[in-house]
Amino acid sequence: MKRLLHIAFRVVAAGLALSVVLLVVSVAPVNRSSWAQSPLASELRATLLTLQQQTNTLTGNLRAGFGRALLTPTVGADQDDPKHGVFRSLPLAGYGQRKGQPATGTHDDLWVKAVALAVAGRTGVIVSADALIVPREVAEAATDLLKPVGIRRDQLYFGATHTHASIGGWGEGFVGEAFAGDFQPGAREWFASQLAGAARAAITDLTAAQAGATSFAATNFVRNRLVGDKGNVESTFRVLHLVQEDGDRAVIGNYAAHATVLSADVVQFSGDYPGAWQRAIEEEPKTLALFLGGGVGS
Repeated sequence: MKRLLHIAFRVVAAGLALSVVLLVVSVAPVNRSSWAQSPLASELRATLLTLQQQTNTLTGNLRAGFGRALLTPTVGADQDDPKHGVFRSLPLAGYGQRKGQPATGTHDDLWVKAVALAVAGRTGVIVSADALIVPREVAEAATDLLKPVGIRRDQLYFGATHTHASIGGWGEGFVGEAFAGDFQPGAREWFASQLAGAARAAITDLTAAQAGATSFAATNFVRNRLVGDKGNVESTFRVLHLVQEDGDRAVIGNYAAHATVLSADVVQFSGDYPGAWQRAIEEEPKTLALFLGGGVGS
């Protein structure tokens, strides 16, 4: 018996030693070198330069159109009606700590905003949602809904504010459901229909307009959550301002701070700080505000 126990102990010890060796050789150390000097950064710059050279710059009179659609769903219904955004329950997307917990109500409304731009017969549409992300499947479904009005996928830019308190239920698989709750096909249907609705409204609204851009430093509200002061941050807040001939305006803001002012303890729908920024801008008459999350990994 002692001999068997001794052999078993040696086998277990050898197995543990082998596991440690495999772990050491298979796990690469964290690369803390500057991103700007990395091969991937050089490859990205080369790719962007190639795309820029392939881009056909258009000149001519600008037309712009603005649209919006309410994204806030109704929860607590007796049965689901995704076409009208009505659900028995719907989880929030953003924090894994919520573990798919359903939303209890609305803190502040969620919106989809869109700006259509047309120059020299070419039209493009920027669509921003008060959402964690715009999943590929949702973007594709929204594109299909816009085909009847002659809009293709390459004419659409879908962006999100990256709020961690928007609608979930749109993701399949372990990762999607970990951050957006159990998959509900109706959530995708509602999400896509509102993206398409805002874009369609913007296209219908196209009229002569002027555009301007500016930026300013906002260093106090963004940090590198991975390496702190040792890393770089993108602290520039960028603004695109569009004004139609009748005085209607759209303001598009872009900033790189995570929309996590509200913690995981909040289980109500909310646009977080990008939603508050949009509401503040829209206090000006005849103004539509859009927010696009920047490099929020910073």
